[in-house]
Amino acid sequence: MLEKLQQKFEPQLSLISARFNQLETRDQKALLILGAFAALILVYALIWLPVADKTHNAERSRDAKRSLVEWMQSKESEAMAVSGAQGNKNQTSSAPMLSIINQSAQKNRISLKRFEPEGNAKLRVWVEDVPFNNFILWVQVLESEHQIHVASMSLDNPDQSGRISAKLILNR
Repeated sequence: MLEKLQQKFEPQLSLISARFNQLETRDQKALLILGAFAALILVYALIWLPVADKTHNAERSRDAKRSLVEWMQSKESEAMAVSGAQGNKNQTSSAPMLSIINQSAQKNRISLKRFEPEGNAKLRVWVEDVPFNNFILWVQVLESEHQIHVASMSLDNPDQSGRISAKLILNR
C-alpha cells in the first residue's frame, strides 16, 4: 500500500524537491523552520487540544459526580428514615384495616369480641376482659406501626383488678 502511494505521489514530490533545491540556502532554512512550525501547530490543534479538552470535561464531570455522591451520602440517613416511614405507610395502607387489627390483636393476646366496619377507614371494636397492659401495648402498636389511630375509646373495669373491657373507634 505504501508503494502505491509513493508511485502515485512521486511526480509531485520530485517537482517539490526540485523547486526546493532551486531556492537559496537562506530561503530553504526559512522554509524548513516554517514547515516545522506548521507541523507543530497541526499537532497541537489536531491532537493536543482535543485530548486536553476531553480531559478537562472528564475532570469536571468527575467533580460534579463526586459532589453529588457526597451530597447523597450526607442525606442518606434522612432518606432511610423517610423510606422507612413510607414503607410502613404503604404496607399498612395496602392491607385491609380489619386484617391488620386482627393480626395485631392476636400477637398481643387480645381477643376481639365484636367489630363493625364503618366505611373503608373506620372500624368499631369491642374487647372484653383483657389485661390492661396488653391492651395498651396493642393500641400503641396500631398507632406507631400501622398508622391506625384511636378516634374514641371507652373503658370499663370489671371486678377483676388489672383487666378491662373497652369499646374503640379506630380509623386511618
